[in-house]
Amino acid sequence: MSNLKCAAKNCRYNVNRDCYAGGIRVDGENATTTCNTWCASFEAKTQSSMENTLNATDIVSTQNIECKAVKCYYNKAQLCSANLVEINASNTSCETFKCH
Repeated sequence: MSNLKCAAKNCRYNVNRDCYAGGIRVDGENATTTCNTWCASFEAKTQSSMENTLNATDIVSTQNIECKAVKCYYNKAQLCSANLVEINASNTSCETFKCH
């Protein structure tokens, strides 16, 4: 079970709201709000990517998030320290972002 929950159902790494990318990067270096962040690891599903078998060991947790949103409260040396991260469905923004 992962503490990263992704609502972007059209991402190739999303399986039942769990991310199987192995690690993700959240961008938004100058972000001061959630809408200025985004999952840079997002890849749209295609027919060929849907056929790929995802490895359960590639499930992403918050420890596997490289965070470029340097103004985020949870950004510790460009790594995410949040207990739970939510990625938005419509624009892949980080809903956990909190400006400090």
